[in-house]
Amino acid sequence: MDYRLRLPKGIIDPTPADNGAGKTQREWIDFFNARGQAMMSPPDFYKAPDSVLLSLREDFNDGCLVTSTKMFYNSNGLGTRIVHNLGSKVVEPIERTLVVPVYIDESVENVAKGEGLKYLQFLFDTEDDTSKLIDNWKKIADILKDIRILTPDESSRIDYSEKVIIFRFGYSLEASSCNDRFYVDGSSCFNDSYGLSRGVSVKPVRKRN
Repeated sequence: MDYRLRLPKGIIDPTPADNGAGKTQREWIDFFNARGQAMMSPPDFYKAPDSVLLSLREDFNDGCLVTSTKMFYNSNGLGTRIVHNLGSKVVEPIERTLVVPVYIDESVENVAKGEGLKYLQFLFDTEDDTSKLIDNWKKIADILKDIRILTPDESSRIDYSEKVIIFRFGYSLEASSCNDRFYVDGSSCFNDSYGLSRGVSVKPVRKRN
């Protein structure tokens, strides 16, 4: 099955939006709509050219990177509605419901199989298999980083069903470096995730009549 979204191709901004200010996802959505820009989604990040990867990594030294993707977790089961370009007036939001298992600080190698691979393929709008997906993430995150996937446990999905996808550095307790891990984090609360973001210049998608 093809899990790609076929999102409109865009050019990700080379620098953080609003001079590196921190905002919630809702505040960033309003900011980019006012500018006539799309807000960065996970597929934009996954397909970012080498020319902007270094500056994207530098964003994590100042906090997390907030994307336009929102997760609506089911309080009764693992079915999850994933919406890219949430609230955008520039590009059409696209959504799909998938099984999203519980991943508590799980390595990408362990996630990129079965339902986990389907989740990552949809999240990043790619047909890459496990090997290609892992190799690309190591290039993006910095090959020295341990890439980790986070989703909420089932009790958290009951208490706080709406989450936002963010990217950030983190650390393991045994690490010698405070930023030895890179997180694809789908467990952060919608109203509390405060961080940087980037705009994406795309041709507006004509709404269906």
